[in-house]
Amino acid sequence: MSRTLVLEVPEAVYEALKTAAQSKGQAPEAAGVEWLEHMARLAAEDPLEPWIGAFESGIPGWSLRHHELLGEALMRECNGNDEEPTP
Repeated sequence: MSRTLVLEVPEAVYEALKTAAQSKGQAPEAAGVEWLEHMARLAAEDPLEPWIGAFESGIPGWSLRHHELLGEALMRECNGNDEEPTP
């Protein structure tokens, strides 16, 4: 079953969808649906979902910046610097 969803998006978001769609020969709306489906699958398959909010990390904004913070930690590890950065 499918549903109709009408969205008003900022110009920058629309342009990004349009560019992505053009590279695949799609309409921006089709690219948007594809992206939403992909994100819904990722959210449903997130193994950490049950733990979100279960404990205090002591890191402000961790839930919003976890990809960035994990990437920074990986870069430090790859560069042989496992020390935490100082703020």
